[in-house]
Amino acid sequence: MPVWSKGKHFCLLVVALNTLAGTLRGLGIVGCGGLGAAGSILVGKLLRQGDFDNARWVGDKVFVGSLLLGAASGILLLLLYQPCAAVVRLEGGAAELFRWMLLVNAVYCVGKSFNSSLVGGVFCAGGDTRFGLICDAVAMWGVVLPLGLLATFVWRWQPIAVYVVLCMDEFVKLPFVAVRFRRYKWLNNLTRDEKER
Repeated sequence: MPVWSKGKHFCLLVVALNTLAGTLRGLGIVGCGGLGAAGSILVGKLLRQGDFDNARWVGDKVFVGSLLLGAASGILLLLLYQPCAAVVRLEGGAAELFRWMLLVNAVYCVGKSFNSSLVGGVFCAGGDTRFGLICDAVAMWGVVLPLGLLATFVWRWQPIAVYVVLCMDEFVKLPFVAVRFRRYKWLNNLTRDEKER
């Protein structure tokens, strides 16, 4: 049954819970941006020096670290459920819906950490920015949004199932990002010496 058919108050509840879950997710993955930025700076410096072996080594460490950081962020999100439900005073169906939303966001943190650290950090340091653009566009506009529309208007799935579909963009991108990373096409020196300018 679509969300809107359950009444205006239920729709508002879903929007409010999504806002709360999204805020907690943002707090959970704030370190991912830092990891991506640090990886970008280190890899860029090494590439500038022509040290491709160490740049690859740092990239590999960011690869593993992003997965660990994402898992830690997800666990933190799950630990925040009880305090948040108590502060906001969620009960019954609202508490259950919020629990599921946090679970979905906890899993989402792994994919978001991985993709943002590599695509937004390591890949950018080597000049591989077009891949991120294509990856984001295809995942969101070619997969997630069409499936979300079908799940809502055609298949009439439950709200939490539609929520899962709308949050799966990071996992649509993840295998392609991993393959791109392992091919090391991002290892490019983008700088030039003064005499080359």
